[in-house]
Amino acid sequence: MKDVQRPGQQGFSLVMVLILLGALALASSQALRASSGTEKVGMSWRMQGMALQSAEAALRYCEAQLLLPDAERVPALREAALPVAAAPAPAWAQAARWAPGNLSSPPASWWAAPALAGGPGPVPLCLAEKQPLESVHLLVVTARGLSPDWRGEASTGATLGGSAAWLQSILLIHEGAVRNRVQRRLVVPPLR
Repeated sequence: MKDVQRPGQQGFSLVMVLILLGALALASSQALRASSGTEKVGMSWRMQGMALQSAEAALRYCEAQLLLPDAERVPALREAALPVAAAPAPAWAQAARWAPGNLSSPPASWWAAPALAGGPGPVPLCLAEKQPLESVHLLVVTARGLSPDWRGEASTGATLGGSAAWLQSILLIHEGAVRNRVQRRLVVPPLR
């Protein structure tokens, strides 16, 4: 028997297959793009979490140092080195106070955790200041933690990339022990 070809249907299958392949290619590229975006969001959350953990470690370290006798503390957290909070701008809110030398940073055993390739990231920092109250010893401790992928401006320490987390605790100390503690996360930090 002879094949009978109908006019106008020659090559129709090839065209349909090519259209379907193009649609599949577009759908797979969109799925790949969506999964890549989801991965970026996940990594961003992970970096923010690591910065928060770093800030928490610095906060705990500084609080522990402030409960030690003055002579046993690190130099940046001794009574004579602690700034007294001023009404219009407390020390933690002044960007210049976050320059190297004014701050305390915990030893690596307090904050170093397994991280991405390259190590645990920048050292977390903390700053303590006294509140001028007569009858009680009130301290404000502010800590800044940075993610392993953090990049900053060398002169100011402002964040250029990565994550930074800021935590603050207010301690009421009486007879060498913490009587009350309030912790908060700073939404508007002095350095961004």
